[in-house]
Amino acid sequence: MNYNLKITAFPRIHMTLIGMNSDGYRINGGIGFSITEPKIFLLFKTSDSFLFKDIRKANFISSEINRLKNKIDNIQLEYDFKYSIMCQICGECPTHFGFGSSTLTYLACIEALFILNNYPYDNELLTRISSRGALQVLVLIPISQGGLYLILVFHKKVILRLLLHRFQLSVKIYLLY
Repeated sequence: MNYNLKITAFPRIHMTLIGMNSDGYRINGGIGFSITEPKIFLLFKTSDSFLFKDIRKANFISSEINRLKNKIDNIQLEYDFKYSIMCQICGECPTHFGFGSSTLTYLACIEALFILNNYPYDNELLTRISSRGALQVLVLIPISQGGLYLILVFHKKVILRLLLHRFQLSVKIYLLY
């Protein structure tokens, strides 16, 4: 079967400083980074309806595929896209082993949907519509640009973003009131 688009996604590791109080975890910050192995490959082509084939050893179960299908179907309707996608996922990155492969798969499928429908997008749009958490741009940067990315969050608000990519520094500062 001929596929029109291939996305290679690299897993990420995230470590969280645990809050030892009633507010729970992730209140004291954390660090996340991409690693080069085990990566996953996602192959896409246009389709009349969403189709998904996961040929990895540790793959998505049917309920996870149904949630992803619902997400893709809703985006297709919301943006009035002509095509849905057919996706085949392979590689050595397993699901449910802490590598973020589910988030990578969601983001890659959404990005492929936009690409195959020739619709302009940016990382912030993909982050917003993915519903995979407010800081999933941490996953998008390693997929699309590589480099070192730092986000400083205080009281659940992003206050500083630093991207060090090929020896260039990009800074976004958000003032909070």
